[in-house]
Amino acid sequence: KSFFLENVFEVEKMLRYYESQSRIVLTQDDPTSFDIGRCCELYKKVLRGCMGVTCSHDYGHVVRISSSIMDFVSWRNDQFLTSEAKRAQTNDITDLYCDIACLVGKVVLNHHEKQMALTEVFNRASQFFNQSHGEKT
Repeated sequence: KSFFLENVFEVEKMLRYYESQSRIVLTQDDPTSFDIGRCCELYKKVLRGCMGVTCSHDYGHVVRISSSIMDFVSWRNDQFLTSEAKRAQTNDITDLYCDIACLVGKVVLNHHEKQMALTEVFNRASQFFNQSHGEKT
């Protein structure tokens, strides 16, 4: 078993700490200088690690990690990017939301809860897809 899988709760704590520090930096520095691409790479690696989680007692951690990622990406988008910057954003985060949807679909076992969770992922992602097509959010 991998270190990641044995310590998914620690990964969740680490990710929350990373995001809290990133929020502090973003509010103190020039928010446009924040490299969302590097952030998305970290998130993709964390989500890839979460795909290996098979113990049902760790599924809550996986869902919270996914939610935390969506919270931070949305927060950054809402707080700092002007509508011009949103349209000009070159980082495609489609893969990030696809990974989250696959992960949530895997770990949420109850069909009703799964439908609600996947709808939430879709709704949270839709703000970015509307931006990339020049639609109002």
